[in-house]
Amino acid sequence: ILTGIFAGIVISFFRFALSEMEYLRGALYNRLWVSDWSINACWFAVLIAIAFILHKLNCIEPMAAGSGIPQVKGAILGLMKMRWLHILWVKLTAGIIGIGAGLSLGREGPSVQLGAMVAKGIAKITKKSQTKERYMMTCGAGAGLAAAFNAPLAGVMFSLEELQKNFNSSMLVCIISGCVTSDFISKNVFGLSPVFDFHLKAALPLVHYWMLILLGILLGLCGAFYNFIMLKGQDLFGAMKKIPAKYRIVFPFVVSGIVCYTLPSILAGGHAMISLITGHTLLVSTMLLLLVAKFFFSAFCFGSGAPGGIFFPLLILGAYLGAIYGTLVIQASGIPSYYLVNFITISMAGFFTA
Repeated sequence: ILTGIFAGIVISFFRFALSEMEYLRGALYNRLWVSDWSINACWFAVLIAIAFILHKLNCIEPMAAGSGIPQVKGAILGLMKMRWLHILWVKLTAGIIGIGAGLSLGREGPSVQLGAMVAKGIAKITKKSQTKERYMMTCGAGAGLAAAFNAPLAGVMFSLEELQKNFNSSMLVCIISGCVTSDFISKNVFGLSPVFDFHLKAALPLVHYWMLILLGILLGLCGAFYNFIMLKGQDLFGAMKKIPAKYRIVFPFVVSGIVCYTLPSILAGGHAMISLITGHTLLVSTMLLLLVAKFFFSAFCFGSGAPGGIFFPLLILGAYLGAIYGTLVIQASGIPSYYLVNFITISMAGFFTA
């Protein structure tokens, strides 16, 4: 419960800071459109400066780079040593300025690592055994995800399925306690609404479930391709051995600066993209353009090693795959258009699973 309280406080602060950065970034980009070239050049200089700061932070604490989830898994298995206080402040700072500047990365990977480090800190301060420390880190990681998405069950399932990979009653009670507590903290800060607030008018009739089987096959293939591209993105930056690491991380920031003039909705996590498909009727070609652009921009940003996760962009991509598929199926079969939301939500879950 103590782990859940502190994880909820830390992640709520992280979410609040990112939302403020998103608001400031949107206001800034509106000003850039009407500014002369010198102001725009200054903004690119700021982006490059942020890239150098991130590189310096990664040098201070290399374990804070990337999403942080592989590092947490390594620490729980006893394969990695993590300096919890270093990672806590470095990950918070780097995540806020990196994602805040517009990199196509999510808050949930950092939230998992931040929650785990909060738990590790409490275990160290209270002088728990190594076994209890690992239990608490699993609990903290789930609590971090629960607070990031207002989704306690997601935090529980993630901890059991992805981090611990085993099931026992002690672990289950431990994780549920932390996740429910952190979710309670975050809901008191951000309200009771879910992060993705969809309204389903009706369940898809069983007679149309063959459409979901075809959608599942499509999502499985897309998921495999996504994993392949994400690894290739890391390989791309790893192959730039002649370019110093401090210059490599500049590339995604320069790209994000260019993207703000062309497709600003694909920046950061992707909340703007969700509002586009739920509040408007988009052409399939427009959705396809946004899907492809978000896909490769996310892979490029993640490959750079900048602190940030892929869950949020992953869910956005799943939503767009569902929207495109649903639009085509509705046009071809003549079923009511309100079933589009069903395809979007099911596709988010399916692509995330893949």
